[in-house]
Amino acid sequence: MKYNEKNIIIDNVLSEEEIQSIYYHINESKNKNNMEKYNQELKDFFLPESIKLKITNYCKEISNSDNLILTEYQFCRYRKYLKEDNVMGNPNLTPHFDDSFKEPRFTFDYQINGNIVWPIIVEGEEFLLKNNQALTFSGTHQIHWRPMLNFSDDEFLDMIFFHFTDEGSEQVSDNHFDLMNKKRKEFKKGIQNNTIITKKDMV
Repeated sequence: MKYNEKNIIIDNVLSEEEIQSIYYHINESKNKNNMEKYNQELKDFFLPESIKLKITNYCKEISNSDNLILTEYQFCRYRKYLKEDNVMGNPNLTPHFDDSFKEPRFTFDYQINGNIVWPIIVEGEEFLLKNNQALTFSGTHQIHWRPMLNFSDDEFLDMIFFHFTDEGSEQVSDNHFDLMNKKRKEFKKGIQNNTIITKKDMV
């Protein structure tokens, strides 16, 4: 929950049994919505307490804070989708910060499954996740995005976003939002919007 939060990749986050349990609850959930801002499918679901505890312990150890509590989590699927105007569209994650939160957040970005490589960029540094790996950063304090990428019709990426806050944390200030918006614009300006990265570029 800092501007210089550690960005660490964690291997083998969950067991196969735990992953199957999560997908069971995701498939049972009736809640589903599309977030047009980034062209992503989001879904709320039930998460077993044992998995909550396991993820929380990861985050406490990495952040060196015993006061972290899990405040939000959500399943997200990225894929090529059919928009209202019958045009196929790709996910579009431009430089941003998690401005919907009014308190600082520690983010555990978990790639549960997928068949495509799509880098995550945090404050200009690129990270490549494999299935069952997670990346830590602060969604409220670090600008993050993914490069433009063409998805094939059968390609997808499933993520779960875990957000933690400190029990004693206060709301972030207006100065913080001003600073983050300025950084977001600077990163966005530095990206060529007409450059699309393909899988060949990442080999």
